[in-house]
Amino acid sequence: MPFNYEIINEESNIAIATLWTNTKQIKTTLGNTINKVGIIGNIYTPIGINHMLTTLAKHNNINTLILYGTDINGIGDYIIQFFKEGKIPKLLIPKEVAEEIRKTVKVIDLRNEYKTNNNQALLKTIEENYKPGNPTRPSREITIKEEPKNNWETPLMGALIYETNTYRAWIKLIDLILRFGVTKELPNNTYREFLGVNIIIDGTKTTTPMGRPINEKQIKINKEALETITNTLSENPYTTNAIHKNEYLIQGIITGDYYNQTTYIPTLDAFNEWCKTIIEQWALAKAIVEEINKRFNAWYKVGNVGIIIFSARIKEDQVSKAQDFVKRNEAIFREFIEDPRGNFTIEKQNGQVIIEHRYPKTHELIEKLTFNTLNQAYNYLKNRNYFTTYSHALYLGKEITRAFLEEYYTQDKE
Repeated sequence: MPFNYEIINEESNIAIATLWTNTKQIKTTLGNTINKVGIIGNIYTPIGINHMLTTLAKHNNINTLILYGTDINGIGDYIIQFFKEGKIPKLLIPKEVAEEIRKTVKVIDLRNEYKTNNNQALLKTIEENYKPGNPTRPSREITIKEEPKNNWETPLMGALIYETNTYRAWIKLIDLILRFGVTKELPNNTYREFLGVNIIIDGTKTTTPMGRPINEKQIKINKEALETITNTLSENPYTTNAIHKNEYLIQGIITGDYYNQTTYIPTLDAFNEWCKTIIEQWALAKAIVEEINKRFNAWYKVGNVGIIIFSARIKEDQVSKAQDFVKRNEAIFREFIEDPRGNFTIEKQNGQVIIEHRYPKTHELIEKLTFNTLNQAYNYLKNRNYFTTYSHALYLGKEITRAFLEEYYTQDKE
């Protein structure tokens, strides 16, 4: 992303990096002193330092850089580290150009002064350092070429995949590991690994989550787990202790009319073992329900079948094949999946946007929300637990934006 900057005075030797703060705010603070500033701009990330450096390379009269603004993520520390030690997380311009800038530009850190609203410190610093004159280095036009990165450097843990179809869940699991997995070298092989994946297959909305009938006679059911969990639930259908521990930890629980099951798997070769694993766990859940119903003439059904994978892996020598697999099935990412946490209806009345949150099956009203501005809606909804799927959150954001921008708004009609 290019350095977001504005040239004020081409003769000035001063640049201000406002970091995350809106440049308009700082310009207003400066009043007429803004005319003594050469360049003012934002900078948000370590990669953005490279774009800032290309700007300084071109504008060779700048020899003073002032940091004044909100530093949300420590970007100011990276800038200071570069000018003191020459270190930067990822250098994307020629090293000799970076060194040339580092040796001819001084950095003045006024981040603490910004925190205390000490605007006079900024005005004084500009007055003291405003010394337009001859350039201190050659002017250079630098183009940044950044290659896409296909491997995560630090391990990530925690992801939820909610699905009604096990094949779609498989594709999403593979896509997750390919995009955000870390390469891990082991004695016998090298893997791409993602930690802590929770996959939920919702059986309340489908009787064929595999997408097709399965020959159940060929499925190997864990008989010990079947017996342990069935017996425990038969003694007390409200217990939370229906647990079987062997190769995997399997826990079952009855809530309402549904039997729900979670299996904890320490390690899974996601590309080669997912299908077999989920079919066996689904078959186990179905067998437990059938046995309980037979014993008590009951009516239970399979609810949610969850699989928690601590280490979800793809062998490095199969990464290319896995990428082709995801690419061939790209269409599944566009398929609609109803959010079990409910639906939203949106309408516009007298400039306000009214959102009704409703139950997915009966469409009964859960709550009614009224917003006067798009920013108000965003700040209220962004961190609350309304959404199971990313697609639902993005959809609601798109429709709320349309509702505020369009004079005559109708949901889902563009």
